[in-house]
Amino acid sequence: MRSADLKGVNRPRLLAGAALAVAAACGLIYYFGYVRGVPVGKSSEVPSAVSNRADAPQLKLFYAATTARLRDAPNIAGSNVIGKLTRGSEANGAVVPGAADGEYWLKLADGSGFVSLVNLTELQVPALQKAFNQKIIVLTGAATLLASAQRGTPIIARLPKNTAITASGITANGYLEVIRKQGGVGYIAGGAQIVAAAQKPDLPPAIAIKIDSNGCAVGAEIDGLFKQMQNRQVAGLRRVEDAKYTDDDAREAAIARYRQRNEGKSVLVPIARSFRGLTVTGLGIHPESQSVYFAEPPEQVRQVFRTAGYRVGRDGKLPSREIYASIDAGNSNLGKTDMGCGV
Repeated sequence: MRSADLKGVNRPRLLAGAALAVAAACGLIYYFGYVRGVPVGKSSEVPSAVSNRADAPQLKLFYAATTARLRDAPNIAGSNVIGKLTRGSEANGAVVPGAADGEYWLKLADGSGFVSLVNLTELQVPALQKAFNQKIIVLTGAATLLASAQRGTPIIARLPKNTAITASGITANGYLEVIRKQGGVGYIAGGAQIVAAAQKPDLPPAIAIKIDSNGCAVGAEIDGLFKQMQNRQVAGLRRVEDAKYTDDDAREAAIARYRQRNEGKSVLVPIARSFRGLTVTGLGIHPESQSVYFAEPPEQVRQVFRTAGYRVGRDGKLPSREIYASIDAGNSNLGKTDMGCGV
């Protein structure tokens, strides 16, 4: 504007307006540069790595599923054990990666060390009525692994027969607590039955046993075994008779010695068979009787035969038309029970 054009203009008002404009511009610079934190002339978009505090540790509460070791570093190799957590102890901290790929540890918030997530669970563990101290059990049947020791809880896995599991113990309400390989624990209903079935030794091949009218144990395999024992007795005597001697007197003397050593003595043969949950441990041929031996005590054997439909007296006697027959305590080292018949 030329000086001629400024005639009639109030100079003080003009200067005041210019000052206000400058002040407003400075205010905007201060607001965006300091209050908003956005430098003038740069984008207002903030990188996610800065705006999202992902690097800040997020604390999480876990519980020790079993006795867990505290270490001074998040790895096993090269670290030192500096303490331990007992089963059920709280562990509060941040999950951090370990030295090995796929391995995670909990860095305790109080700075007391690191514990592997394999030994921790997110749910508080129940009390155990019977502890096993990490007992290896092989399942004798299929089982369902649950998230907690309660009915209706989520299923973690279905375990097939012959799966080897590591058990902590049995809870107060009868669940078997299982330590999972990938960390944490799971539960299987009917813990006592599972443990009992796993501890029971595998039964040997079954053998069929019936009781005949004289109270004697009979059956295709039983009869065959007794026949083999009798044949061995006859074959032993025949070998003595057929041997070469200097004369007949020498032969008669050898036969007499053989009979003196063997006649009147029992022949016992150990076997391993099963019968209706019982273990058949041996057979015996005596001068005038025969025996079948069982590993179980007499009353247990008697009850099995009663259940099978046979009449067994309270004293163990069996019905017999001609001879004595009973289920009594065994008097040999082949078994606790002698099921015998004879004169």
